[in-house]
Amino acid sequence: MTHAPSNSSSSGNPKAGRVRARAAADGAVWLSHKDRLVPAGRLLDLSDTGLRYRHDPSSLDAEGFPLPAPVKGQMVLIAVTLHQGDPLRAVNAETLRAIPGLDGAVEIGCKFAASGAAEMQEIHRKYIDASLQRARLSLASTRAKLFNQPDPARRKREKIGEVLVRRKAVDPKDLARFLDGNKTGVPLGMRLLQAGLVTSRQLAEALSDHVGLPFVDLNATGVEDDALHRIKASTAMKMGIVPFAISSRRLKIASSRPLTMDERKELEAQARLRVIPHIADKDQIEMTLKGPSGGKRHVRHETPTEVLVRYRFYGPTLEQLDPRTFEGAAANLSETGILFGGAVPRSIVEAFKKRPAPKIVVAAQVFHDHQVAAVTLRFEPVRIDEVSMPDRIVQPSPDEAPMCWIGARVSTLLAEDRKNLLKLCEAIRDE
Repeated sequence: MTHAPSNSSSSGNPKAGRVRARAAADGAVWLSHKDRLVPAGRLLDLSDTGLRYRHDPSSLDAEGFPLPAPVKGQMVLIAVTLHQGDPLRAVNAETLRAIPGLDGAVEIGCKFAASGAAEMQEIHRKYIDASLQRARLSLASTRAKLFNQPDPARRKREKIGEVLVRRKAVDPKDLARFLDGNKTGVPLGMRLLQAGLVTSRQLAEALSDHVGLPFVDLNATGVEDDALHRIKASTAMKMGIVPFAISSRRLKIASSRPLTMDERKELEAQARLRVIPHIADKDQIEMTLKGPSGGKRHVRHETPTEVLVRYRFYGPTLEQLDPRTFEGAAANLSETGILFGGAVPRSIVEAFKKRPAPKIVVAAQVFHDHQVAAVTLRFEPVRIDEVSMPDRIVQPSPDEAPMCWIGARVSTLLAEDRKNLLKLCEAIRDE
């Protein structure tokens, strides 16, 4: 069991001092950025001398760009909240490490400065209390499973019909009449679909809610060729699944039903990747499987455009590589990436002349309409070519930031970026 830190010391042992206690509890971390505290990510663990947190790539500063992650050795002003509405009490801290996580986020480790010891000891005491409450609840859940008792930590799961009613996909009176007149062995969802009371998408979204798996719209996300080829076409047809994306050594699988443990083991053995199941529209899955070569590729439609792009450069651990904000113009957009022209710091240009190319992130604000707020997207450059650019683009000093063509694919840091890019392409085509 984890104990709160003790301030007592042993006279017989000069090395005996305060015990550094760590525990697991929910919480949020805030960073000071340009004289204001900004939510930075989720707290991983906390001691009275330091903390670890997961830097969130979706956290934005006041200008709408991703909040830079602190780098090793950097002094930061940091605050911790354990509950919504907690007052923000910031203390000075030094960044000890920044490590990229498997899910694309960055793990940051910080050590508190001595001047903030009193404040952090009080927060740490509350943190230990919250952790012990979570531990007691987990112990009660384990005991319930062992002795076949109701689990106090889990509410009773709704039936699929109740989920459909809650989501307003079906009228409760229609559902009651349908249940009374249909006493067969066919699953309720399939019977409702066959009767025309719900659509296949409504059923998939309700099933996602019912079983606790994420829902995916294959028409919006598309299907990556690399992901598709990780699973044999015969296996995909037999199971009725579509592998649609690879992210951080994980293969995302779309299915109209939850996969069994044996099916997941078979898929992981074929792909040599961990499988992350998703629920998808049955009609979309069938249409994809009927496509050429066992799977329907998402057609890439390049959209010529001359929209304004404001952008910044970040490193693999989301540290800011250059403090400047650059402006350029997009030549075209597609559902998977962007080609735009603008200035690039000389150090990045030189790095891209070597192979393999460095892994960096370009955070771009795309202004497709002066009356619509800019869309902030994260891209991963695949090529940066130094060229002569048209006069309409403002040219900074060539020695500091030469003009380049930047070809980049949408980043995998946030699933929402791909959807937002698709919406942006559709909006530009409709203009």
